[in-house]
Amino acid sequence: MKRLQAMLTYCRPHGGEGEKKFVERFIKPYRPLAMLDDKGEVMAWCVRVGDAPVLWSGHVDTMHKPDAPAKQSIVYDEGCGMIYKDDKVMPLGADNGAGVWLLLEMMDAGVPGTYLFHRGEERGGIGSSGIAKHHEAFLKPFKYAIAFDRRGTGDVITEQMCGVCCSDEFALALAALLNTNVAMDYKPDNTGSFTDTANYIGIIPECTNVSVGYDNEHTPNETLDVWHLMQLRDAVVAVFKTGISLPVVRDPSIVVDRWGGFGSFGNTYDYPLCAAEVLDMPFKDLIKLVKKTHPEDIAELILSLAEEASVAEAVEANDSQYEEKDYAQYRY
Repeated sequence: MKRLQAMLTYCRPHGGEGEKKFVERFIKPYRPLAMLDDKGEVMAWCVRVGDAPVLWSGHVDTMHKPDAPAKQSIVYDEGCGMIYKDDKVMPLGADNGAGVWLLLEMMDAGVPGTYLFHRGEERGGIGSSGIAKHHEAFLKPFKYAIAFDRRGTGDVITEQMCGVCCSDEFALALAALLNTNVAMDYKPDNTGSFTDTANYIGIIPECTNVSVGYDNEHTPNETLDVWHLMQLRDAVVAVFKTGISLPVVRDPSIVVDRWGGFGSFGNTYDYPLCAAEVLDMPFKDLIKLVKKTHPEDIAELILSLAEEASVAEAVEANDSQYEEKDYAQYRY
């Protein structure tokens, strides 16, 4: 609990001082390798535990405004097991502080796999798209890419904006394993939007996103169900401590797109990630997008565009301040 609460006191906009301090305090002690793009920019930090063919995934950035202070105050209500904020200004950052905390707990418990702490997920998957582009050989040996970056308490995501990201057989088997903890009630869900594993569907067969207990993400009303997160930690450690063996059914060379041409964060589709891209879309294509997209995902897109409009100038100024030199010695 102490580490979880400490992690959530950091505001971590992409490239911000809070992100840098967060990584220094919580991730660098594990001596991660920094995965770099062709310009030497850090896309993600990587830690290997054993050789299980699974990529465990989370992201270090949050939707705090670029000019947010590095630290914030949070509230933990022990009576209901919820963490939240009462300033009504900024989000909590459990998206994806909860997922990062879970990955650290899994590493401490010796759960085998490769752990990726992505950068820039909230900016359109900057880190994961770069890894897919520059480190395909690194990704190919994995059978599974499992992110812990979904709202709620019961989803194993089978479809993201990229289309079908994992097979039903895999999702059902994963849910069944998690549900061996009687407190869990996971099941496949096809209403995913986006997390970093979406960028790997053309390379890794089974890619998904699992609920970790936060809700109302990206808003000042964001909350985290700590009791659920702790139970999820216990379930994951219990069932994967000795390795992972789940169905591998989906063919990553075949992309099944439920968005009618929109939505993939790979190289062949174009889902609008920023206001400029929305403005460039023909109006008939925008109508098509709205008709074919799940209401929750359209709401997320609208919210993201509103946030972008409010902070655009600050984002541009802040991006140039992040220093990568401390990690330049590490390369894949």
